[in-house]
Amino acid sequence: MMSTIPGAASTNEYGEAIPDIWDAAELGDLAAVQMHLNNGVSPDQRNNSRSTLLHRTAWQGVNPYAVMSLLISYGANVNLTNENGNTVLQNVLMKHDDPSLIKLLLDNGAEAMIPNKEGMNTLEVAALFNKLESARYLLENDLSSSEPQSIVNALQRARSPDKKLMKALLKSWQGREGERKRFELMERLRGRSSSSAVANDAASIRSFETTKGGEGKSSKWLKLKF
Repeated sequence: MMSTIPGAASTNEYGEAIPDIWDAAELGDLAAVQMHLNNGVSPDQRNNSRSTLLHRTAWQGVNPYAVMSLLISYGANVNLTNENGNTVLQNVLMKHDDPSLIKLLLDNGAEAMIPNKEGMNTLEVAALFNKLESARYLLENDLSSSEPQSIVNALQRARSPDKKLMKALLKSWQGREGERKRFELMERLRGRSSSSAVANDAASIRSFETTKGGEGKSSKWLKLKF
């Protein structure tokens, strides 16, 4: 019998116990999580500490990638913060050094520069918790994380003796070498979105040329766009 409380524990038609959505997310019980979501439970449901299901899964989940993917597919907001101001990205980095989790969140719109209540962005949290591979992924795939001031701030979190590799990684993104890496990253990110951008630009060109006075100006417009 289903509980009247959204996401609460219940039993199925055979009398078997179904965990509540919070326990299901933590245990990696995809079937139970999906059942609750299909029954109208919000994928952004919060607990008393303002953590969402994504936060809980990132922090305590035994199968975080699969559960987080499921929640995101149901529209979970990847940028909500908990009572400490931590995003899901930041929660991940407090427990895991798994670039696949960082990629999952970034690919679904996670913002790496949202500060928590201590003023730390995602790269700073990675440096503080010495999550080397995740920091590397952020630097190599998120342009905002590789900004010069972001590097300086992260280095302040990597001052302890056990963080020599982290410090070396961050310093490799400074100076002329850092500028070169950022330029290459910008080019790669531009190339990643070029197909959709070209399609959008082509539609804009057609729209522009049909407007009054648009004829003869498209070449100038193209120079500005490209």
